[in-house]
Amino acid sequence: MAIRKSPLDDVGEILQSAEVQKLIFNDLQSSVRGIREVEKFYKDFLDSLKEFDERWVKLCGNDESELTLWADRVRSMQNRLNELKRQINLGFVANKEAAITHMANLHAHRLAIVQTLALNE
Repeated sequence: MAIRKSPLDDVGEILQSAEVQKLIFNDLQSSVRGIREVEKFYKDFLDSLKEFDERWVKLCGNDESELTLWADRVRSMQNRLNELKRQINLGFVANKEAAITHMANLHAHRLAIVQTLALNE
């Protein structure tokens, strides 16, 4: 069974959405408040990813192709989460641009995943 993808769940759309999200996240300050917001984003996304994974794998059924695509996507998002965690551990001021870029990309994926899941469930 092929998963019907939301129009937002296209590589080009995700990249475009991430650029818009960067503008929004750019308001984060290199302060304690900014670090807390990044930490909250990290925790919330990590929690969401667990839920998304369960739902997406169920949606894939026995379709190995879809499962492989999903595993690649999760690995990519996990790499971004790992880098975001590293930025948090460095106090966020070390490379604010990197943290914002990772947050924007992850949020664009979250929007796309939610839309595709809603379309298929």
